[in-house]
Amino acid sequence: AIYLRSMPRKARISLPGEIHHVMSHGVDNLLLFRDDHDRTRLLTKVEQVITESDCECYGFALMGNHYHFILRPKSVSISKIMQRINGSYATYYNRKYKRRGYLFRDRFKSVVAQEYWYIRELIRYVHLNPVRANICSDLDELAQYPWTGHATLMGFENRSLISVHNILEKFGDKLSVARQQYLDWVSSGKNVATAEWHSEIRPFRPENSEEEKLFQEKRVKGNIDFVRRALNTKMSNAVLLKDV
Repeated sequence: AIYLRSMPRKARISLPGEIHHVMSHGVDNLLLFRDDHDRTRLLTKVEQVITESDCECYGFALMGNHYHFILRPKSVSISKIMQRINGSYATYYNRKYKRRGYLFRDRFKSVVAQEYWYIRELIRYVHLNPVRANICSDLDELAQYPWTGHATLMGFENRSLISVHNILEKFGDKLSVARQQYLDWVSSGKNVATAEWHSEIRPFRPENSEEEKLFQEKRVKGNIDFVRRALNTKMSNAVLLKDV
């Protein structure tokens, strides 16, 4: 189907098999999670959707008015996955708190990332969100905090939502060694300024206006070949606007 809109949206970049950092914010900075039941409800839905969609989760952080997930969709587009997650949660939230209208601000945001360069940086960035926001005072408290993937990776939570093996193998071959190397990596990022996380991991020299646009918008992270593959995918999907 072709959907007509009065104001065209940017074509969503979705690369099956690649890492996607997705973020959603509450409309007008509305608090998305008022209690632990709300947080559990969202995580339960995410686990259901990604299992049914052949998708992996490499990390998450539930904050006050927004959330982060690191997802690797295999065959289903990231837009379809996020539509199911956000649509279900918005219905639940509005019914529970007797409200009407939009729950989320605009569409979800997403960044496609080349795993080889970016995945370790991204896992660290997402899981340190509660520390940067002073929700957790240090890494010891973060390890006991159940609303990021960090507690699962450290063995204090047991969430099948998180692809623990696929994450920790990026830090070492043996579980105990990988866990310590992962912790050392997270610890080394505590004092990195927030703005630095959003710098280009492997900057490239754009050769045309479309590449320059992606470079400036920072919607893709990776080397030049990866960025150009994402651009070609974006151009081929631009005619049919699938992510309503």
